[in-house]
Amino acid sequence: MKLDDLIDPFVNAEDGMIYYYRRSTDEIVVLVNDHFADDDSNDKLAEAIDDNRDNYVSFPIEIDIHDYQIMRDYVDQVADDRQRERLEQAISGRGAFRRFRSTIEQLGLLEQWYDFEAQAYHDMAVEWCHENDVPFEE
Repeated sequence: MKLDDLIDPFVNAEDGMIYYYRRSTDEIVVLVNDHFADDDSNDKLAEAIDDNRDNYVSFPIEIDIHDYQIMRDYVDQVADDRQRERLEQAISGRGAFRRFRSTIEQLGLLEQWYDFEAQAYHDMAVEWCHENDVPFEE
């Protein structure tokens, strides 16, 4: 499976959805919270997962993917002291994600941030693949 496909569940993780890698078919499947699911197909998938745990590997759920830490790591590597200080202020307290986004736009760092974030998700996916013996190609 292509690594880009394996990165998507990290980027798109959200409450109510659990992504799994199905070994037998080399595909990603999604188990959805009851509120959003087609009950019949969702129930069948849940049953298949329960009956054959070795065939399914769960991706990290939203709470396990530390978006705030990715922001923090980005801020820590910013070389310009003034920019770093502004970003540190932006990520402090409530509304950190909104302020961070606004500040990186003001500082002209949006593309650098996107590159950094993409690399962070890439690294998470590669590590997850190695930990779970999931084959991938770049």
